[in-house]
Amino acid sequence: MSPAPVALLFLCFGLSLQISTAQNTAVTDPSKKPPGPVYSGMLYPNPSSKSITTPTAWGGARSYVFGFIGGDFPQPYRDKPDLVAAAGIGLGNAYKTIGITGICNLNDVHRFRNFTASFIASKCFGKGNSLSVGGLNLFMNTKQSDGTSSYYFVYSHAVQTLQSFTPGYSRLCYSIGVGTGRFLQQSPKDIAVGKSHNGTAVFGNMSYEVFKNFNVNGEWNGLNLGFGAAWRPGFKFPALAIGVTDLTRFSNRKPSFVIGIGQAFTL
Repeated sequence: MSPAPVALLFLCFGLSLQISTAQNTAVTDPSKKPPGPVYSGMLYPNPSSKSITTPTAWGGARSYVFGFIGGDFPQPYRDKPDLVAAAGIGLGNAYKTIGITGICNLNDVHRFRNFTASFIASKCFGKGNSLSVGGLNLFMNTKQSDGTSSYYFVYSHAVQTLQSFTPGYSRLCYSIGVGTGRFLQQSPKDIAVGKSHNGTAVFGNMSYEVFKNFNVNGEWNGLNLGFGAAWRPGFKFPALAIGVTDLTRFSNRKPSFVIGIGQAFTL
């Protein structure tokens, strides 16, 4: 069983929800200190998920824990759905120094096996900018999965001229990055049916808030196109995401639908 794209999807989904939770207090509660250097009129990335299967560079402003579960229907080259789950913790402050996130991934929920680990280090700077490096699905058991570990570097920006429906946030965010593994290499099943061995390694995503806390997202994940939507009723509520991946013939035999739910809590 391959952990991509669904494991990567919900890693990105989970990071988006926990980062927005860690950021929200200083923006929405005037009695709290700002998370880092004070930039007059700065807009933060809005609260909902901003990607489908690609990472963003946003880091948290406080410590947090989070968890999520989701699946794709059907999983690549199979008619059955695939479920994944994960839990993680974030430490540090990406606005003052560096934010670090550690994650334990469960890539085979049905059999409760195929565990991997991921890490992300993020640094926010200037008005609405952030950089991040990470490793995804590390220490993979090759007997239980045909997936591969991945490393990446990504830059994200929250556009400062388009204010969200929530004051203090940006309505439009985008990211561009480069990575190895699932950002570059096709799966063994793709190669077996004659698809190209490699993708672009370069990936990117864009997110636009159409209603309050409701984003539409589009992306290129290095191998294929995807589109989705994400909704978070409020900072204290779980985040929901739904999307479709593999929209071209570059990978997989047909598109897959994905859906997930997650929640994060500041410490």
